[in-house]
Amino acid sequence: MRANVSSVIYRYNMQKRSQKQKKGATPAGAAVIARPLARKWLRGPAWISGDQVVLDFQRSTSYQPLMERRIWIELTRVRTPPDVVNFVTQYGLLEKSRDCRGLLHPKDIPAQDSEPTSDFIEAGAKLRHIAETMVYVRRAASGDDGAMAWLRDGFGRDEAADDRAVMMEASHSAAWAVNNGLLASGANPYVFDRAQMGESVDPGHWRVGVLPESLRGVCYLMLALSLADREPLEICEQCERLFVVEDPRQRFCTPTCSTRARVARFAKKQSARATKEKHHDKTSRSR
Repeated sequence: MRANVSSVIYRYNMQKRSQKQKKGATPAGAAVIARPLARKWLRGPAWISGDQVVLDFQRSTSYQPLMERRIWIELTRVRTPPDVVNFVTQYGLLEKSRDCRGLLHPKDIPAQDSEPTSDFIEAGAKLRHIAETMVYVRRAASGDDGAMAWLRDGFGRDEAADDRAVMMEASHSAAWAVNNGLLASGANPYVFDRAQMGESVDPGHWRVGVLPESLRGVCYLMLALSLADREPLEICEQCERLFVVEDPRQRFCTPTCSTRARVARFAKKQSARATKEKHHDKTSRSR
């Protein structure tokens, strides 16, 4: 059942096939599709106007959001209006950037559209809370007492509940938050025959997928895939942003954060040394 879950939500194969694999073979753990499961989206120049972020459709370009597997992480990093502008420039609006240029008459296509900046900040906070909850669940399951205390503070309504029950409650809560996010964003189930979609299998083999209808839905879907596949996630010790762990020893999201933490540790050590020397000198003079 576990192996089937990872293929229930259909996704793009983001890894290149190994040269050792036979032609037509499917990489382990990956799903291959014959056509996109999400609508193409528009991204491009954006700016702030009052409490809105505006996207310039005239200078925008079309792209496939499902190819951006880390898009949900970028949304969790949106905290300020400038962050919103950067996100919209790179990925588009949450609801209104569907590429309809091939469906509408040119005169019916607006020159620009906008959405409240608060929508992006709120959406990022919700995704961030879900992912952080699961990071703490994983830490607690590995024996981290601090993570367990964090979970009990947020999900331990029954003080008599054991650790496993609290972790289950936290994980269940996060899963339902993802379900609700997909439903609210208008995502739809998508069931199809694999042979009809071009796969080299006999007719009668079905797949069950999720078809996002907005960028918000894509972000929730990518978050769900990341958590279902148990992609290694952590929280940066310096900036507290979420990131995907590339090396088991990794504690920071970027080399920049690693350098800042090292400089801060050095400055703290130097300050402690200076304080100790000052105290020593003062003690010596008093003698």
